[in-house]
Amino acid sequence: MLLDYLARLHPLVIHFPIALLIVGACLEAWGWWRPTASTGGTVRLLVSTGTAAVIAAALSGWLLAEQTRRPPELRSALEWHRWLGVAAVAAAGLACVAVWQHAPSAGWRRARSLVIVGAALLVAATGHFGGLLVWGLDYFSP
Repeated sequence: MLLDYLARLHPLVIHFPIALLIVGACLEAWGWWRPTASTGGTVRLLVSTGTAAVIAAALSGWLLAEQTRRPPELRSALEWHRWLGVAAVAAAGLACVAVWQHAPSAGWRRARSLVIVGAALLVAATGHFGGLLVWGLDYFSP
């Protein structure tokens, strides 16, 4: 009963990590052009909170996938959604670790930025396939 309820929270919790990680990545990229003292702390907060939220979204999503029957034509989209979600959790975890490390060199900072942007892109791709599950594979077709 409780797991059913948590699974059904998936549509509610997914938007939070998408927004946090994408805004964090945008702010990280902005920091390369306009670095300020507050940029690093804000990115750290966004990525850390986004990582916790993406974990909650992934867990509730796996529970929901086990409860929900999808038509055969959506099974491929579900598999992409699932495994991109797992990759997004892993990338967000790496990004979270990276933002808490002191960046001693420009090379380290670039690597950190790539991990943050990569996590945001994986979350966006995961969201795309989730949208296809809700709205159908022909949603973008004219």
